[in-house]
Amino acid sequence: MQKRWLVIAAVVVLGAGGYIVYKSGKGSASTTRYVTQPAAMGTLTISVSGSGNVIVTNSANVVPTQSSGTISNLTVKIGDKVTAGQTLFDVVSDAAQNQSTLNQLYSSYLQAKQSVANAQTSATQAQIDLQTANNQNAAHPNAVLPTQIQLLQLKLNSTQAALASAQSNTNTAWTNYTSQKTAIANTAVTAPIAGTITAINVANGGTIGSTSSTSTTKSSTTSSSAAVVITDFSTLETQASINEVDIPSVAVGQKASVTFTAIPTLTLTGKVASIDSTGTSNQGVVTYNAYITFDSASPLVKPGMSTSATITTQVKQNVLLVPAAAVKTQGSNTYVQVLDSNNQPTNVTVQTGLSDATDTEITAGITAGQSVITQTITSTVKSSTSSTTTRIPGLTGGGGTFGGGGRALGN
Repeated sequence: MQKRWLVIAAVVVLGAGGYIVYKSGKGSASTTRYVTQPAAMGTLTISVSGSGNVIVTNSANVVPTQSSGTISNLTVKIGDKVTAGQTLFDVVSDAAQNQSTLNQLYSSYLQAKQSVANAQTSATQAQIDLQTANNQNAAHPNAVLPTQIQLLQLKLNSTQAALASAQSNTNTAWTNYTSQKTAIANTAVTAPIAGTITAINVANGGTIGSTSSTSTTKSSTTSSSAAVVITDFSTLETQASINEVDIPSVAVGQKASVTFTAIPTLTLTGKVASIDSTGTSNQGVVTYNAYITFDSASPLVKPGMSTSATITTQVKQNVLLVPAAAVKTQGSNTYVQVLDSNNQPTNVTVQTGLSDATDTEITAGITAGQSVITQTITSTVKSSTSSTTTRIPGLTGGGGTFGGGGRALGN
């Protein structure tokens, strides 16, 4: 009776709908498949990566040593290759102005010499005064008070220091004079290094002022104040920024490979030439620059190009390797899974060595050829679903028999 009332209640709720739909699931089944790979002997390569740019380690900003003059005989142009000592252009100076400059420099030298003579006289007199006081005390003890002796000694020290300074000034004045005299006689401006002309900031007929010749290292920039800039493209290298976590494993001499953003098909090999001893912090990330020289040059590579470098920090040959995905940890236990005789996974404790992104070295626990589980794949298959529709007599749409659906409620 209680079951029959449940059916009637259901019919009342449906009202004008006239139908009850029952769905019964027949369940689902799952299957598990294990992907395995045998442990094998091989070579494990550990590397670190960094990005940076191509730089030039040897370039020169060339400027005339002449104090003034007019540019002439400038025949080189941008792109020309020059050798060390090759004449780039001449500086023609005004004879009257040159003589006036030499006269001033020589006059400064003579003044410095006079300062030496005066300082020598003062030092000599201070030495005589101190010696006289010491002689008086030797003949008559305490004839000259100790404080007076100390003052005389201080005076001697002071005059001797002044003499040394005057002598140094004299040497400098003479060097300035002779250097200018040589510069006036030598009108040619030459290349200090061999390389390629990458900038020219003078022209024939232009004038110059007093400048000096300088060279730069590890730089990809040029100086607009230089008359000529020479770049030695044989000294190209890449500057790679390495994270502070990786830099302890990087050492001079390690092999590296370098790729170029602008030349996707080009990869150059090289080695680490030097490493910065101080790092750079950017938004809390500290990096160090490692400089990589190329084993061979490519005409496609230009200063400033963006690069990515991979540095090989360690290579272990003839070691037992398994895929890194096969190694698992639980607490302090490191293990791999193998299939037992019933094809069920079982844990085997192992000891590991080095690891890269792909493989892990196994030093104990399994042997070569033993298969380990690298992936577990579980598939779930859902069965079809059946449904029963029952027509209720007396409701909208006509009569019918109370079928299996009604019996299902009654069960």
